[in-house]
Amino acid sequence: MSFEESLTVVIPVYNRAAVVERTLDSVAAQTLRPLSVVLVDNNSTDDTARVLERWAMARRSSSLQIIVTTETTPGAAAARNCGLRLATGSVVMFFDSDDVMSPHLCSAVVDAFRADRELGIVGWDVDITRADGSMYTRRFIVDGRPVCRALIHGQMSTARYAARRSLFIEAGGWNESVGVWDDLDLGLRLLSLNPAMGRVGIRNAVTVYYSEMSITAQADSRAVSPEKEHALDCCEDTLAVSGNVCGLRWVDYRRVLLAAEYASRGDREAARRLLQKLRWAPRWVCRLLYVKHRLFSRGTYLLAPFRRI
Repeated sequence: MSFEESLTVVIPVYNRAAVVERTLDSVAAQTLRPLSVVLVDNNSTDDTARVLERWAMARRSSSLQIIVTTETTPGAAAARNCGLRLATGSVVMFFDSDDVMSPHLCSAVVDAFRADRELGIVGWDVDITRADGSMYTRRFIVDGRPVCRALIHGQMSTARYAARRSLFIEAGGWNESVGVWDDLDLGLRLLSLNPAMGRVGIRNAVTVYYSEMSITAQADSRAVSPEKEHALDCCEDTLAVSGNVCGLRWVDYRRVLLAAEYASRGDREAARRLLQKLRWAPRWVCRLLYVKHRLFSRGTYLLAPFRRI
């Protein structure tokens, strides 16, 4: 396989000794060979480092290159940047340490990039398994609204796409000042470069296990925080530079939802402060959406008059 068709999977790990082997075994089961994997321990205080080293020693081969390293700067963004620096493949996939991938995912991704050399990003659907065992699917849709889909549907979240390493580098890598929604921030910077996008349609490409201890759940538990305000500020800066007014309206929409959550938790002053930052979407629209989201949080997106733009 030529360099242009190689893939590196980067997995940051923090205190996942009890579950990370399930993820790692799904990587080892990939039909794609050769395959490179970079595991980055991010200051784990449990037995994660030993689990990673033991797994790597048992699985490492001439066709499965495994690098285990440590990033002492706290935060997933720093760990992912560390992995990006060590990645040797022309295509990079970032993956969470408690999710599972189909054995055919990596091969399908490389085949897609091989079939169309113009592609910069290739995505896939993910299955979300809730703590109660129920499941739903989040689709990766390629159309003319990638920024909207990133901001509203989380389409550029980790484990939903792979991209050319050169594209990650051109976008500036992960912003280590963004502690929450760092995938949204990077996703918009990638999209601002206008890459060609494709998708692979294999079933059960990735399964995300949602529980109180999962990475996804822990991020959601911090939904109302100054860190998310900072992430939205970074998103606004990216879209302002690229002149994407529609995207900027969706950033205001996300601020409206965050303000409504502040108010629902009794912090009306924080909600008022956040609402004062709105400057792209019509204020009457923002006020309507704010009131609606406070009364009933589901389906607010459907009322946004600019949702089809």
